[in-house]
Amino acid sequence: MPRRGEEQDWCAPAAMRLADSTRCPRRCLLYLSRLGRVGVHPEMLHRDAAALRHELVDTPAVLAGGSFALSSFMSYVAFGTIDWRPVAICALSDYIAIGLDHYLEHRAVARADDALPVRSSTVFRVAKGLLAASAVLLLAVLLSCPPRTWFEIAVCFGPAFVWDVDVSRYVRRWVGTSPVSGTASSDAKGTRRRIWSVKRIPGVKALLVGFIRVYGTYAIIRSCMDPSSPSAQSHSDAWTRAQFFLWSVVDRTCHAVMEDIRDFPDDLRNGIPTIPVLLHSVSRSKWVLSFIHTITFMAYHHNPYIALSTVYAVALVWLLDHRSSRALYHLSYHSQTIAFAAYGLQQLYSRM
Repeated sequence: MPRRGEEQDWCAPAAMRLADSTRCPRRCLLYLSRLGRVGVHPEMLHRDAAALRHELVDTPAVLAGGSFALSSFMSYVAFGTIDWRPVAICALSDYIAIGLDHYLEHRAVARADDALPVRSSTVFRVAKGLLAASAVLLLAVLLSCPPRTWFEIAVCFGPAFVWDVDVSRYVRRWVGTSPVSGTASSDAKGTRRRIWSVKRIPGVKALLVGFIRVYGTYAIIRSCMDPSSPSAQSHSDAWTRAQFFLWSVVDRTCHAVMEDIRDFPDDLRNGIPTIPVLLHSVSRSKWVLSFIHTITFMAYHHNPYIALSTVYAVALVWLLDHRSSRALYHLSYHSQTIAFAAYGLQQLYSRM
């Protein structure tokens, strides 16, 4: 049973709190400051076996497939060859990062719910086994890589493994007090302790996703390659390194916001400070994404592959919303994959 004050804090409609906060600027600022300190509420987690399989197995696999396509394409365009080592590292690291993040979020369900269905318990065991197998395979691949690759993985993919860690406890340890006034007293009263993690800072997770997936992928590929490998400038006339990086970061960042649109009802109800929640509207978020994609299209309209991917991404922005199936959002993640496929088909056709 929740302690007194805890249920009211979690279950009060966020829309009413927003409406009340707008009547007073000071209360509005207080509410926004609280947004970044909420954890994952149990109501947001899944107990159904099919939903759990989607979150713990299917989604990490689909995202790993996108990393496989991105790393393969980047390796070919930038260095003129496809080295299996960085491709495997990027795909496995992505699977572990996403899968572990989802597993840790839903692990509380398996521990707290004694009446968890057998099929749901099986999904947890399968997900745990796949994570362990992926870690073993990743270690085996790393043993064939130079030491520089180990360093690049720690630097580039390390933040993805710690962005849901409660950093407030470390701040309290260094400073000697809570970074947010009232947190310690509220704990003493028995209310739910709020956390502050990098993942919950508005917009930061989306930007981290964009930079990690693009610059992290390139750094790992480069660490495995011979320094004398050809550059992208000499291998492909259709792509430049700058346009590929900028387009990829924008595309990955916008997809992260699309995932926030997907989770808008739960995030709004539980006070998760995503971009759609801060804008108080799904449609406003869609207009922002469309504006960003339009700028990308105008900047790189001369590249047919980027243009194709951008049009595809904008179409999905308006076709999908918070009522759409979660599986359909996998199409949004692969907006770059269709550009890679089109480029590959064009290369095959030109050699025939």
